[in-house]
Amino acid sequence: MAEKTASAETVKGSAELGSFGVELDARDESVKPGDDFFKYAGGTWYKNFEIPSDKTRFGAFDKLAERSKTQIKELVEEMFLLSLGTGMA
Repeated sequence: MAEKTASAETVKGSAELGSFGVELDARDESVKPGDDFFKYAGGTWYKNFEIPSDKTRFGAFDKLAERSKTQIKELVEEMFLLSLGTGMA
């Protein structure tokens, strides 16, 4: 069975979602850090990020949860199909 790309990346130690560290592109440098650090550090991201219309919140943990559900569903379906081929039930 071929390994999935995400598994190979995990073994290598690279991040599966985004990258580690501070995302400097999220800053709003038009705001002085001493005036409003929240807007300075993440203002551009905050202005541009759109929560999906069917959700009340959406962040990294929600994205991970969705990915996990998809992976579990694929695994269960794969195991079911394998059981049909081998007579296991």
